[in-house]
Amino acid sequence: MDIALSTLWLLFTFLFAMLGRFFWRESGKSIPLFELSPRRGAAYGTVEILGTSLDKPMEDFADNFNDYLREQNVASKRVNRAAAYSSFLAAATSFASAAIAFRQVILAHIAP
Repeated sequence: MDIALSTLWLLFTFLFAMLGRFFWRESGKSIPLFELSPRRGAAYGTVEILGTSLDKPMEDFADNFNDYLREQNVASKRVNRAAAYSSFLAAATSFASAAIAFRQVILAHIAP
């Protein structure tokens, strides 16, 4: 029974370590910023409606949307790093539990 328990703890160690690796890799990913495509014909002149550039609303939208994307990227990185640290801690704890269980098996065989 102790051998099976030790093996189960080692399986949990492996699973938690893989989860930690997954979350760590995910923390390095980010959503690219939004870029406006150049308007056809923009090189030939500008268009204004009531004194405001035709492109102004889209430029404002792009700025606001990129601010939102930056906030989401920072939050996603923070959450994934926290999950990675938690998974690595769980892996270390399960490894320690496996070591304790293996120690019990060895002690049982040495001193019957």
